[in-house]
Amino acid sequence: MIRISLLFLLLFFILQSVDFAQKSYHDSKVKNIVFLLDRLCIQNKDDYSEIDYLVESFGGKDVTAEVLNLEPMLRNGAGKALKFKHEGVIYMVSYVLDGTCILGTKNIYADPLSRLVKKNYKARVVGTTEIGAQQSVIYGVGVKESEGDLIVINSARENLDHSAGSIGYIPKKVKDRVLMNKLKKIRRYLFKKAS
Repeated sequence: MIRISLLFLLLFFILQSVDFAQKSYHDSKVKNIVFLLDRLCIQNKDDYSEIDYLVESFGGKDVTAEVLNLEPMLRNGAGKALKFKHEGVIYMVSYVLDGTCILGTKNIYADPLSRLVKKNYKARVVGTTEIGAQQSVIYGVGVKESEGDLIVINSARENLDHSAGSIGYIPKKVKDRVLMNKLKKIRRYLFKKAS
C-alpha cells in the first residue's frame, strides 16, 4: 500500500514537472513571437525592406515562388516573404511595402500571446472575426509611439488543436488609407443611388 502511494506521489510530481516545463516552453515561445514582431515589423514600419537584413542575420532565406503565389500582393512583387529559424522554431515573415507585416509559425498560443500583446503595447480588443476554423482578434495599440496601429492575432479556434497561426502588424497610416478608400467607394455608391 505504501509503495502504491509513493508511486502515485512520484507520478504526481513527474506530471507537475512536465506541465511546468511545457508551460515554460510556451511562455518562452510566446515571448519570442512578440520579440520578433517588435524587432522585425514594428521597429521597421517606416521601411520594411530593413527586415531582409535582419532575417539574413538569422540565416533566413526567401520562400519559394509556390508560397509567394498564395498571396496576391506578394505575387505582384509589392512585398516579400522570408523564412528563418530562431531558437529552434521556424518562422515566416512577410511584408507588403507601405503596408502590413505578418509573422507566422506553427502552434500560435492565442491566450498567452494576447495577454503579452495587451501588456506590452497597452492594446485593447477592437474587433474579432471567425471564418471556418480560424479566429482573428484585432487589437488597437495604445503605446504613444504606435498609437492607432493595429496588431492582429490569427489562430485556430479554441475547440481545435493548436496549429499554424500568425501575428500581424498594421500601421495607422495603412489602416487610415484602407478606410479612406472604403469611404470613397461608399460615397460613389451612394452618389450613384441618389442620381
